[in-house]
Amino acid sequence: MIVAGLSLTHAEELRRDRWWKIALSIPVVTIISAGFYNLSAISGFFSILFMGVLGFIWKSPFAHFLSLGISKMIFEGNSRTGIRADISGAKALARHGDLDEAIAHLEAELQKEPFNYEGLLLLADGYKQRGQYERARKALVNLFESPELTPDQRIVVEHELAALKNLVVANHMNSRK
Repeated sequence: MIVAGLSLTHAEELRRDRWWKIALSIPVVTIISAGFYNLSAISGFFSILFMGVLGFIWKSPFAHFLSLGISKMIFEGNSRTGIRADISGAKALARHGDLDEAIAHLEAELQKEPFNYEGLLLLADGYKQRGQYERARKALVNLFESPELTPDQRIVVEHELAALKNLVVANHMNSRK
């Protein structure tokens, strides 16, 4: 049970200071499972119960692997030759904290569709989280210049540009202190 749980644990759990979930869950589940294993009449029930506990603890890595796998399965044939950007993989990567991989995926997909609204917003957010403010600004300006933006989308981009400018000014002021 422990080997299966560890093999299914995503490295992100370890990188993002969530290692404590794994470290705390393994001994507790192992001790309780071992205790119930000695009660052979009900061991099957409790083994399933504690696998459910581990599944709940490790649901985030499972969801990450499944969402990327399903996305690749659906869009694999379209990824190299398609004309539309597929940013679902980048969303999953960003959601789980893999910003560098998400940014690389977005940059590749935006080659297909340079003015993809959602893709450029996600890319700008990734750059902003990495502290690469100039690159975030360029992505937002590129998006703002898109002739396909609706008035509501244009307002969102203007708001993001203003928020980015405020963040840069605040960081500049803090660095001067």
